[in-house]
Amino acid sequence: MTYPHLPPEIAELRERTRRFIREVVVDEEPVPSGRLDPATRDRLQAAAKDAGVFAPLVPKEYGGQGLPIEHWSPILQEAGYSPIGSAALNCVAPDELVDRELAKTLSPRVQRMLGFHSQYPTGSPGLWQVDYADLGDCLGL
Repeated sequence: MTYPHLPPEIAELRERTRRFIREVVVDEEPVPSGRLDPATRDRLQAAAKDAGVFAPLVPKEYGGQGLPIEHWSPILQEAGYSPIGSAALNCVAPDELVDRELAKTLSPRVQRMLGFHSQYPTGSPGLWQVDYADLGDCLGL
């Protein structure tokens, strides 16, 4: 997809993101049904910082790229080229699946507050996801 009306700095960020995902991230993808291990994620995030594509949605004063919301789509589409692209760039949406091992490290109270629940039967190596209905119930909304 082309974006002829992108400001030059956003078009340049899109191109940097495109190259980074295709030249760095794709080679680090786990095998099908595999997991992205924390060491690889950390290595990819460090490389994303070096490439100037880390945390595109985060304001610059907090270490991100400060991308305005109206330009999120072209950048996130490039990140989505790889199933681990959003993790490498640190722009995973809160409603995306969350690694079960990570969710298990949270206290039960925090799990309830964030609305995590298992997507698969207990004991399976499945993923967890956010359920905002659980969060609303917990907060009495």
